[in-house]
Amino acid sequence: KCRTTRAGDERLPPGTVEVLVVPAASDSLSVGDLRGLHVDGTLAQTVERHLDRYRLLTTVLHVREPRYLGVKVRVEVVPAEYSNPEVVRERVAAALRSFISPLPLDDDRVGEGVLPPEWSGWPFGRGLYVAEIPSLVQRVPGVKHVLDVQLSVRPVVPAQEEPGAEGELETVEDRVVRVEDDVLLCSLEHEVVVGEG
Repeated sequence: KCRTTRAGDERLPPGTVEVLVVPAASDSLSVGDLRGLHVDGTLAQTVERHLDRYRLLTTVLHVREPRYLGVKVRVEVVPAEYSNPEVVRERVAAALRSFISPLPLDDDRVGEGVLPPEWSGWPFGRGLYVAEIPSLVQRVPGVKHVLDVQLSVRPVVPAQEEPGAEGELETVEDRVVRVEDDVLLCSLEHEVVVGEG
């Protein structure tokens, strides 16, 4: 993503272009490892050198990683009759991880038609409505009912992430998670509870 404003609509100085880079880390994200989203100095310099050939002499380039907001979903579902509860749990977790991801994930546990058509990862600056979660989960094969949904969030700094570490989560009280235009959502470890209905 290429920007001419900073967070809060603060304008960058004239002639300055900021490029936000998301590394191709689909494999890492598929297993819940957010460290793959880190843009180190080498990658930033490579992108900057490549773009330098195309910029005007008076243009200043800044290359950095976006800001990330991690989302943890706790959802309680009732599996359909004759469905294996553990398989349903895995499918729901995979669907949530694929939906709340800055990159498209290739997970064959996510059934056809569960994600929106042409889903290519979370768009920059797009908020998440809590109502989207039950709608998504209800489309997962083997789910009969969605009983409850709760969301928690925390900032994610890929270079500082530890696998399996939850960090300080903030419960989402509002019906929408709003983000600024340089923020991408990513999945934390979701909790899928299988209930009876």
